[in-house]
Amino acid sequence: MVSSGRRSTAALAGSGVLGPGTCFFGDPLDLAGLPAGRAGQAGRLDRRRGWLRRALAATTECDLIFADPDNGIRPATHPVPAHRAKAVKHAYLGELAEFARRGQSVIVYHHGDRSAAVEQQARGRLADFAHGAPVEPVAAVRASRGSSRLFLVGAASAAHARHLADSLAGLQHSPWAAELRVYWPGRRSPGVR
Repeated sequence: MVSSGRRSTAALAGSGVLGPGTCFFGDPLDLAGLPAGRAGQAGRLDRRRGWLRRALAATTECDLIFADPDNGIRPATHPVPAHRAKAVKHAYLGELAEFARRGQSVIVYHHGDRSAAVEQQARGRLADFAHGAPVEPVAAVRASRGSSRLFLVGAASAAHARHLADSLAGLQHSPWAAELRVYWPGRRSPGVR
């Protein structure tokens, strides 16, 4: 997929590389065509809720959900509410909580920014994740190539937390260790003050 230039979740879904039990929901959240301002607020929220219902229905049988918002997570109290047009680039924690409440662990993409050091952002977003969704924060994984990208890992059960932590510990000793750095909650990484 990388060498062909077909780098997308749709290409990943069609490749079969993740196995036959993998479910995909690739419909983009789109608020286009709805009135701007207060006039369209209710319609935008309804469309967003409908999109979430379809995502939940498509992933009912999954133990682990990977959410890939363009920019990452936001708490419900964020100054940009979910009905705004630019909010489509974020997953609000209340939405991710819907998956966790039914026992599904969640890995969610979060784009780092310049607000703080990457490790500090990772720990802050893990704390937000745990506060906004019923998950135990397992770790944040930083992809080191290109821009700062984090993958926040939250477990919906103790069994999931153990399995995910074991997998991430194995990652730290794999050929991918040079590309992917794991930040564990409550532990400082070597060399960080």
